Amino acid sequence: MCGGSESLKEGMMSVQETMQKPLSQQEFAALGMEAFAYIKPIELQGQTTEGQDATMPAFAICAADGKQLAVAANRDAAWAAVVQHGLEPLSLH
Repeated sequence: MCGGSESLKEGMMSVQETMQKPLSQQEFAALGMEAFAYIKPIELQGQTTEGQDATMPAFAICAADGKQLAVAANRDAAWAAVVQHGLEPLSLH
């Protein structure tokens, strides 16, 4: 886990502390925001150089609240970007 285990521990401690009381919708959405990023496969819509509609597989990097932060051409590049920014990558299928 390329040095991300410490942020994982911090994120889990934050979760445990937070679970002691009911969460508001905003608190729940923010849970893990500073510790995790999700990687999920997507399809980009576009056009070829000939003007034909086309789709291309890619991978979205999303914050814990679901907000898309970036797009990478492949899963390895997405994973590396998340780790480089000090977050723990998690895959969504």
